[in-house]
Amino acid sequence: MLAVHVRSFLARHVRARRLLAGTLALLAALTVWSRAAALDHERRAWGDTRTVWLADDTTAGDPVVGRPVLAPLALVPAGAVTVDPTGMPAHRRVPAGAIVTEHDLRRGSSLPGAGRRGVSVPADDTTLQASPGDVVDVVSDGDVVARDGEVMRTSPTAVLVAVDAADAAAVAAAAIERRAALVLVSSP
Repeated sequence: MLAVHVRSFLARHVRARRLLAGTLALLAALTVWSRAAALDHERRAWGDTRTVWLADDTTAGDPVVGRPVLAPLALVPAGAVTVDPTGMPAHRRVPAGAIVTEHDLRRGSSLPGAGRRGVSVPADDTTLQASPGDVVDVVSDGDVVARDGEVMRTSPTAVLVAVDAADAAAVAAAAIERRAALVLVSSP
């Protein structure tokens, strides 16, 4: 019954109808503004951002196609790549919009990983015939210079090995003096 009276009143009074419409529009605008302000506040609360790479839908073995975006540190997964992974082979399926991590890229890719450095060890006919993904120790003059290095790439003249950052300088020095040798620990 009340609805009928209100409807009848609004039908007869144009100003009341316009005032009601304006009030409702103002309430809607204030609600949107307050939600946007709350969202901005929450975004600032997340703190610093970092550039990560979002992948297009990629199947295992196919080259990754990525695009850079800024993401709050709280959303960045461990192992997120910081360099452009475009063209690197995917180790597993990477869904569209996922942040690309080291685990998404095939072992032996061109990324040494967090806390590691890639060091080139000269190769010749006497060098261990390693493959990307093999785990090796680097020895020099009978001493182990770096343990559990991962072969990233091979060529007829060099083997690129990812070693712990703390061991990289010693491996590089042994490689320059051509005293570095690889010892196979495991193969995938």
